[in-house]
Amino acid sequence: ENVTIEGNGATLKMIKSEYNSMENRHAISINGGNDVTIKNLTLKDSGGDGMYIAGGGNTNYSKNITLDNIVCENNRRQGLSIISAENVWVKNSEFNGSNGADPESGVDLEPNDPSERLININFNNCKFSNNDSFGFALSVNKLTSSSKPISVKVSNSVFSNNMKSPSSGVSDAELFIHQGDHNNPVKGTASFTNIKFNGSKHRIIKAKKAADAFKVIFQDCSAYNVSNSGSDYVIELEALGADTTTGNYEFNNFYLEYNVNLPFMNINAPNVNHTVKDIKGSFTIKEPYDNPLTYGHGYKSSSNVNVNISYNHIN
Repeated sequence: ENVTIEGNGATLKMIKSEYNSMENRHAISINGGNDVTIKNLTLKDSGGDGMYIAGGGNTNYSKNITLDNIVCENNRRQGLSIISAENVWVKNSEFNGSNGADPESGVDLEPNDPSERLININFNNCKFSNNDSFGFALSVNKLTSSSKPISVKVSNSVFSNNMKSPSSGVSDAELFIHQGDHNNPVKGTASFTNIKFNGSKHRIIKAKKAADAFKVIFQDCSAYNVSNSGSDYVIELEALGADTTTGNYEFNNFYLEYNVNLPFMNINAPNVNHTVKDIKGSFTIKEPYDNPLTYGHGYKSSSNVNVNISYNHIN
């Protein structure tokens, strides 16, 4: 408790070549911490995460954590993993070049069991770039409807050139959101405000969740020069076989500019008996082919419930 680490521009560096197995040799680990501030520090070349935040001791979460001007670079697993925490502020920080052990993300929010939490988790003015997998992953697979509702906010941040060399089977996306393959998802809200996606071979967003799961809001976001592989929809909302719906999204004032012949969004419902519901969106799109919104697997938009997605193509 009540710990401040002032890096003063220092680098905490491990010898990554020594770590060819496992994934838990983190540069800094906060386990059951309270009132911890770490600032002005570079964490690189670890055998696990640059930083790991979880429970420990007599509590299964850390709380009141501030990370300011932290650079996590070339770590084996993640730049930052948050397993269980409440009241976290990450600002003016960078998460770059994770590679070596899955998931290889810049940041991964991934509780290990339903009793853990992601409450009031905040990122502001951060950069997520050049990671082998996702820039940012919200993977709440182990949380359920009995868990505490999540509250995650990412604002004023930039994603660029992630998915450099993902493992086989990984969904290509700068930002990945997943409720878990079960039909009792966690509630709550995740919001992404003033996010810029600037350069990507693949999707900018891949989300897999039901309409009764937590709400996801995108506000005043933009994307440039994305989906350059020509094989991935720019945004893909995918349903899960364990559920009968997909939805509970808002896309407010989203600008997209790209040059490949792909729809800006595909809603990948698994079958005609599924229901897409509770989605609101407003998009401005600059791409030379004027592609419409599409649906996958034979799903018809006539089955939609409370879906209002407007989009305008410009020259």
